[in-house]
Amino acid sequence: MITLATFLSSPALAEPGDHIRAGDLSLVPQVDAGAEARTNVYRQEADPSSAANLLLSPQLTATASGDDHAFEFGGVWELRKYFYLEGAADTVVDDPVSRLDQFDEFSLSAGLDSFRRSSIGFRIRDDMANRNWSVDAEEDYLPYTTEFGNDLTVGIRGSPGPALEIVPGFLWQYDSFRVPADLQGDEREINERNTYGPRLDAKWAFLPRTALVLDASYTFNVWRDNVLFTPGSLIESDFAVPNSQFFKALVGINGRFTSKLFAEVMAGWGFALYDESTVPPAEITPEVAQDYVGPGVLVRTQLRYDVTEGDEERPGTRAYVGYVRDFRDPYFTNFVNIDQFFAELDMRIADVEPSVRYELRSELYRGEVDRNDLVNRVTADVAYWMQDYASLTLGGWWQQRASTDAAVEYDDVQVHLLASFIY
Repeated sequence: MITLATFLSSPALAEPGDHIRAGDLSLVPQVDAGAEARTNVYRQEADPSSAANLLLSPQLTATASGDDHAFEFGGVWELRKYFYLEGAADTVVDDPVSRLDQFDEFSLSAGLDSFRRSSIGFRIRDDMANRNWSVDAEEDYLPYTTEFGNDLTVGIRGSPGPALEIVPGFLWQYDSFRVPADLQGDEREINERNTYGPRLDAKWAFLPRTALVLDASYTFNVWRDNVLFTPGSLIESDFAVPNSQFFKALVGINGRFTSKLFAEVMAGWGFALYDESTVPPAEITPEVAQDYVGPGVLVRTQLRYDVTEGDEERPGTRAYVGYVRDFRDPYFTNFVNIDQFFAELDMRIADVEPSVRYELRSELYRGEVDRNDLVNRVTADVAYWMQDYASLTLGGWWQQRASTDAAVEYDDVQVHLLASFIY
């Protein structure tokens, strides 16, 4: 009885910052609270509207790891209450400030790696999220484009030898897209997509902390509706979205190259096939009939250099640089080719942690919507850790979208002040 009482009471004795621990289980609750302000909340090309909001974001991370099994869970809920809006006085929407409120943004993730000491094991991972993006829809009931997505991956791990790991598996993704609602409160949901197909992951650890890796998949993208009409800001007429098939395969090296240098260097090949038979003949235009993409080069690379060492809770000073080349299936056109470059520096000077990140992204949209976009984004933050469990962060970001379609261009600046508490 004394032993049981001690076990049950141990989480209550934990100090803030020590987390909640019971055997192999570790729970890390966290709460972020603060204020944010933006200069262009509707992402308008001209006459931007500024706005400010309060943010509350509870979070929870759970891990449990033993010799045979490992489990992880993470969840974040973001609530934004707007209290200020300037520059939208001519809108016909009643109470435009409260219509900006967001209480439905969240993300959840969970993963299980079982029978790790056996030659055959089982892996499963699920990621779910709901995200809102404000758009140039100032007079709409809800001025957001919303995506809800769920990404499930299952695999059977085989380990023919101590250094080799092969994981054939299957993936299923569900995405629901919603557009701004007009004043009559019309249904926001515009389309749904199911993506499914086989995948293969393999890893050969030819050095203790460095491995040769393979990542390949063949997926089918199936839309609920292949002909759509939306009153949103992208297009104002019927448009077609054919079903498609994607093949992607990358191979490369991932791991530690020196005591301070970590790298993922992956390159590969991919293509997309579009089935115009899934679109009524009357809706087939020369743009929709782009039924083949590729073959094209795919790249996923990131280098990390550890300038100074950190500790279990917080890393030291680190520098990152990376480049990604990929393509994907947006809801309003056939495909988009993406080239993304980023550089980041995360510093640690005693209890102060400054960070800065720059990202440059090229997006080439092809299909019924045909445009070339260039996105610049700079993010900067300074965090001060008052205690091991409490920090204060001041920062902001600037984002610019330039495009061959002037209607989607904008500049937006955000500043924020956030307090974080970790138990």
